[in-house]
Amino acid sequence: MNRSSVFLFAVVVGCASPANDREPIAPEPEAAGASGSRLRAVSYVGDDGSVFAKAGAYDALLETYCEFVAASDGVVRCVPAPMTGYIHYLDKDCAHEVVHTFFDCDSASRYVSAQYTVSECPPLRTRSFMASNPRTAQVFSKSSTECYAAGEQIVVDVHEVPPSDMVALVPIVGAP
Repeated sequence: MNRSSVFLFAVVVGCASPANDREPIAPEPEAAGASGSRLRAVSYVGDDGSVFAKAGAYDALLETYCEFVAASDGVVRCVPAPMTGYIHYLDKDCAHEVVHTFFDCDSASRYVSAQYTVSECPPLRTRSFMASNPRTAQVFSKSSTECYAAGEQIVVDVHEVPPSDMVALVPIVGAP
């Protein structure tokens, strides 16, 4: 009886320790999240078998990666990434919005998102835009009291994506 126990233990240990096998191990569902009808879970699998969930998803309808942040309506949504924009204006009256972006880093992106603060909760909100026509232009910025010249920036023309076009999310805290 004692030999069987020792033999079984040796077999289990032998099966549990890989022999430098570098094939990726499929992520467990809770590690990667679960895809829905529109959002696809995204995770990274290391060559050592580690699995890390991306802090976001892939939106199949918008055909872009998105991040979980508060949209302009204050609801947490999967907002198109990258979060690389700053809202500026093309005119000295600060009426024609453009977004300053870093398109040389991700020139294939059709979207750009810009974060800003408000005086209510959640205080950090995000506006998302369809982006087109990247170029360098003289831009203006707006403070609470004035519109002022902000120099030349790489900008894109924008058309805002309404928050209702993005998937809303509700956090669920799992059991310990």
